[in-house]
Amino acid sequence: MKVFVTGGSGYIGRSLLRVLVERGDEVTALVRSEESAKVVGELGATPVRGQLTDADVLRSSAAAADGVIHLALTGDEHSGEVDRIASDALLEGAGSKPYVHTGGAWTWGNTDGAVTEDAPYDPPVITSWRVAGEERVLAAQQQGRHPVVVNPGLVYGHQGGLPASSPGRVHRGAPFRTSVTAAPTGPWCMSMTSPLSMRSRWRLRPAGYTWVSPVRT
Repeated sequence: MKVFVTGGSGYIGRSLLRVLVERGDEVTALVRSEESAKVVGELGATPVRGQLTDADVLRSSAAAADGVIHLALTGDEHSGEVDRIASDALLEGAGSKPYVHTGGAWTWGNTDGAVTEDAPYDPPVITSWRVAGEERVLAAQQQGRHPVVVNPGLVYGHQGGLPASSPGRVHRGAPFRTSVTAAPTGPWCMSMTSPLSMRSRWRLRPAGYTWVSPVRT
C-alpha cells in the first residue's frame, strides 16, 4: 500500500513510519528541511520537500498514494488556517481514497472522566480552532471523500511526549513553562505512541468517522 504522511519526522510520525514500513507499505513523507529528510529516510520513507501551505505538493502527493495520514501541525497562532489549507488539499488529492486526520481529545474539553465520539464539543481556547476543521473534514464525506478523524489524548512512550518531558525538566531544575495553561482541568487522557500509530494505519481502511483513542490515565 502506498501511504503519504505529513509530520513523519515528528514524535508520533516517527513511530508511525516504523509501523508502516515494517508492514511493507511504500511510504512518502512531507519534510521541510534536510534534517527532516534524513530522519524519514533512515526510517525507510521517501521524503517529499514542501510546506503545509504548498497545496499543489500536498494534492499531487496524496493523489499518488493509496491513503493519506495527516499528522503535521504548526503549533502556533496560524495552526487553524494552515491546517485548513493542508487538509483541503490532501482531501482533494486523495479523492475517494482513505484520509486519516489527526485531532486531539481536548476538543471535548473536561468530560469529567469519559468521552464518546458523539459527545458535544467543549474545547479550551488552545484547541478551539480544531472544531470547525474536523467538522469540515468529516463533511467531505458528502462529496465522496473518505475521511476519518482520530483524536488521541496526550501521547507518551519511548521517553517522549509532554508527559515525559515536563517532569524531567522539573527534576533537572530547568525552568518549566507550558503553553497548555488553557487546557481542560482534571485528569488528562493518555495514548501510547506505538499502539496509536498502528491504529492510525488500520484506520486507512474503514469508512469515515470520528474515533477517540482508548484512554490511559
